Amino acid sequence: MLLSILGAGASFDSVGHLRPPNLGPDIEEDRPPLAKDLFANRREFVRAMQDFHECKALASILRPDGVSVEGELAKIQELAVSNVYPPAHKELMAVRFYLQLDISECELRWGSRHHGITNYATLLREIERWRIEGGEPHVCFVTFNYDRMLEHAIAQVLDFKIDRMSSYSQQHYSILKLHGSTNWAHPITGIGNPEEYTSRAIINDAANLST
Repeated sequence: MLLSILGAGASFDSVGHLRPPNLGPDIEEDRPPLAKDLFANRREFVRAMQDFHECKALASILRPDGVSVEGELAKIQELAVSNVYPPAHKELMAVRFYLQLDISECELRWGSRHHGITNYATLLREIERWRIEGGEPHVCFVTFNYDRMLEHAIAQVLDFKIDRMSSYSQQHYSILKLHGSTNWAHPITGIGNPEEYTSRAIINDAANLST
């Protein structure tokens, strides 16, 4: 089995003809962010914070160069778990919704730039050629990316869609998304009628919800 590990840089630098520094600021704003730039002062990111305003108080903590976004969010998680600072529950839930909106919208805008001409597609083509020529039975992708660029490239190059959890494991390929995905969800208990429960209601009641 071949194991291929993809970090955040795979999406950030996913398009060979769209690389800095020879690009305008509009294109750079559409590029999938690295983890350190998830709360950057991009136009669309700031707009997303209007919907999930709890993120605004965290922006100055998470934006500075050299700050570990994962580390700072882990500290907020500790505050929530210990209930030392109860508002941390709402902050974390708002961050989840913010990141889902942020990255899914960025993925769509970036797609309108590259039109499927990506390093993901080339990588998959070369791996499939190698797999067939060498008689390799299985390839496993491990990705730390929250976006769906890998899934889109798989549909494009390998001609199978990943549209349910079971389809992440196929005859010759499997995909492990360790940080989750923009289109994943899980049930929440204690919310009444789910169809009437908005993201704002979930954020406000975050401390009382369980999954």
